[in-house]
Amino acid sequence: MTVRRFHQLTTWTLFFNALIILTGAGVRLTESGLGCSDWPNCSEGSLAPAQMDLLGWIEFGNRLLSGLVGVVCLVALWAAFKRRPRRRDLVTLAAGLVVGSVAQIVLGAFIIALNLDPVAVGGHFLISAAMLMIAAVLWTRAMPEREAGSQIEWWRRFDMRSASPAPKNITMRRHGRALLALAAVVVIAGVVVTGTGPNSGDSRATRLPFEFETVARVHGITVWIFLATLVTLAVRLRRMEAPTEAAPLPHLAPLPHLAPLNRLVLWLMIAAVAQGGLGYIQYLAGVPPVLVELHIFGAITVWLLTVITWTGTERLADNGDRALPLGNIQEGVVEHVQPVQ
Repeated sequence: MTVRRFHQLTTWTLFFNALIILTGAGVRLTESGLGCSDWPNCSEGSLAPAQMDLLGWIEFGNRLLSGLVGVVCLVALWAAFKRRPRRRDLVTLAAGLVVGSVAQIVLGAFIIALNLDPVAVGGHFLISAAMLMIAAVLWTRAMPEREAGSQIEWWRRFDMRSASPAPKNITMRRHGRALLALAAVVVIAGVVVTGTGPNSGDSRATRLPFEFETVARVHGITVWIFLATLVTLAVRLRRMEAPTEAAPLPHLAPLPHLAPLNRLVLWLMIAAVAQGGLGYIQYLAGVPPVLVELHIFGAITVWLLTVITWTGTERLADNGDRALPLGNIQEGVVEHVQPVQ
């Protein structure tokens, strides 16, 4: 398995893990959650639903797609072993997807037995979100340009023995992790709102014992905190991209990570603002299913972009200091910089 082919496979893995979240939301929003009342059969003694049972076919179709996602994850694990050069991090991530698929199968059985208990359904969604995160990290790490040789090529002309840590990049790591943690809080708060709201998946399903307006406001507050953190990250990245007047370094090439990372953060801000606006609209409209499905699509987009942004800040912290192996920089004078022979 070549590096490029493996990355193509991770793209499909990422796609199917995102798709299953959308179709799963569709099952709930069409009141098809108990369209199949048994597991693994759709009904007692029958693997597939009755011919004219639309709700049953919606749920059964989602089950088939879940099986396909599991197969894709297994293929990704097999490909990670076959990939040359083999990398332990890629094998570990692919194995995590397989474990998540198995966990989803087991939890799916409990959800049917518990008549769509909102805690179990929420856990189902959160496992999907975790699997989507793993798939996104796998996709970014499997990029052909992320191989060791290409990562160091742009700083090869510097002597790394004189390098010193860059405090900005260390704090950037913390900022990226804080952004990811806040995104996770937003997702969890959204799951609580969904478990409290009217779209239960079936009239027989219970709801969480909270006031819908209260949990919706809490969810909104977490979104605003996330947005504030995202804006400060964007400002910091912009400042890092341009040399300061106190220490102009026009002879150094800019960090290759920064330009694409800045663009990614810009798209994330656009997606997050649109998602927040849609959230307010669906709340005021009484959470109609169509808007909820769009909101789920927005949540997938924001979560994916946040995870990829986080991987970018991690890479910047790991490799960004190597772009400035300058020893001491005082009053714009670069000391101890020697090219590698």
